[in-house]
Amino acid sequence: METNNEKYSYTSLSRVENFPIFEKIYSVCKENQNKFSIELVKKQKKDLVQYKSHLIKRAQFDDGWFCFYTDNLGDHSHFECKEIVLTVHGFPGNWRDWQPIETYIGNNFCRWINLFVPGFDGETETNRGSYKGYITQLADLVVRLIKEHLKISQKMILFGYSGGNIVVRLLQQKYPEICKAHINLVGPTIIWNPAHLYMYHVFNTFDREFKLREHPEQLEDPKVREKLYEKFKLFQMGDYFVYEKVPIWCDTHETLMIWFKKFLSFPEGWSKFYEIGHNQQDILRFYATGDIDPLVDSQLLFYEFYHNTYLRQVFKITDEQTKQKILSNKYLSQLKNFNFENVQENFLFMFPRTGHTIHIKRAYELAFPLKCFISLINILPDNYYEINKQQTPNNPYIGNIFIPKL
Repeated sequence: METNNEKYSYTSLSRVENFPIFEKIYSVCKENQNKFSIELVKKQKKDLVQYKSHLIKRAQFDDGWFCFYTDNLGDHSHFECKEIVLTVHGFPGNWRDWQPIETYIGNNFCRWINLFVPGFDGETETNRGSYKGYITQLADLVVRLIKEHLKISQKMILFGYSGGNIVVRLLQQKYPEICKAHINLVGPTIIWNPAHLYMYHVFNTFDREFKLREHPEQLEDPKVREKLYEKFKLFQMGDYFVYEKVPIWCDTHETLMIWFKKFLSFPEGWSKFYEIGHNQQDILRFYATGDIDPLVDSQLLFYEFYHNTYLRQVFKITDEQTKQKILSNKYLSQLKNFNFENVQENFLFMFPRTGHTIHIKRAYELAFPLKCFISLINILPDNYYEINKQQTPNNPYIGNIFIPKL
């Protein structure tokens, strides 16, 4: 496909020469399941789980921007570790998606802030001053919430589910000073995937008819929004459809507008998003996915695992004092054979019999690995990334490692 001189297409990695990627990542994920002693529960006993309900708060700014969020600091002021986790839910989605994981992690483990993405907070993403719902603006809104409203100056662990990882990726690019680590649950991959490819095709089709790039202001008109959504539903014969065996959920005009504004956020074209993905911050990441996720292509996700774990910065821990802290930590000490030579390898997970709603179905199984990851970040010295980069330059193994063929 091509538009405005931009070429884009679904990138299949189903080539024989790419099999070493899959074999390597599968073996790491399987090893980690044993390392963390993860036992899958057939069905979570929701009747035995009392989900914690936080007070919903509103951050209002002088220029009309606002957002809603929850923050467990008001419920509990003493935490096991000093790290702060900020979550961004998927599109569509809402803050309640995090309740199972929050409950199993516990309210006194660390400070935990849930952002409500505008448009999925019960109100339209517009009518917020100059804020119109573009993804780049959403990244700005997150930083304003952190710095202006909550007065937080320390770096944070950013936790994204599905499309929420798009925002996390932009935050790493625009505001690296706030990002300490990244937890990625089934996020969009760093090369073209079927869902984005198809919705981008829909966007460009509508752009040719309605001149969306030339006149984006029309997306603020309720009548135009409804017209676009009705045409979209007719075009798709419904609001839940399948492309390349990938189910795509777009059940409201708000969701459609978020898709369109996501693409409008990059005048150079959506390919820019994947370029950013290949040049993310060199920070530690936690990855988790399901083996039967119909929305995220496992091969593309394995490519991202591989890219960030082996082809970019490799993270080692050589300092004996730090090693001892890890080995004596309440959670990390329970692990079997922690990998100090490639720390990132410890935090790659693929859960069997699990689809896209991993944050709900596998909340119990995720809780312990997440505590271990957050505890590790809490233990590492503030200058760990700088020291590691000096001791372990980028691509140290590039001459001996397999490079994927696209």
